Amino acid sequence: MNKDYLKSKFYVKSIKTPDINADFKAKIDLGKLMQALGIPNIVLKGNLAGDVKANGKFDLKNKLLPVTNGTIDLVNGYLKTPYYPNPITDITIKSKIENPKGTFGDLKISLKPTQFTFEGKPVFVEADLSNFNDLAYDIKAKGEMD
Repeated sequence: MNKDYLKSKFYVKSIKTPDINADFKAKIDLGKLMQALGIPNIVLKGNLAGDVKANGKFDLKNKLLPVTNGTIDLVNGYLKTPYYPNPITDITIKSKIENPKGTFGDLKISLKPTQFTFEGKPVFVEADLSNFNDLAYDIKAKGEMD
């Protein structure tokens, strides 16, 4: 039995400073999704799992973002585009986003671990980003890219 799913709602009210109410839940094989969508010239594969909720105002001028909490994870990822001859393979992304008050200062993003192989060379990254008013970051990277 196929257990893939993609459930999403995205309500936007207003344009200049939109109020956003979003809910995203997924556990899906991206290869099957790409095949169903029929997007030409791009090969995207992997298993995507996500659970993200966001609710609130998006106002860059006043540094407001929707209150957000969630995770998006990708394993066994693969990306091939017509813009480069070789694919990016072995993509793993474990991400977490939190913004309990809906401000730039309270936004936290964690990427632990993130890794991929490019031109046969593995790249590993761990990152914690916070306080987007005065960005604080802790990034560890290991690998080689030419």
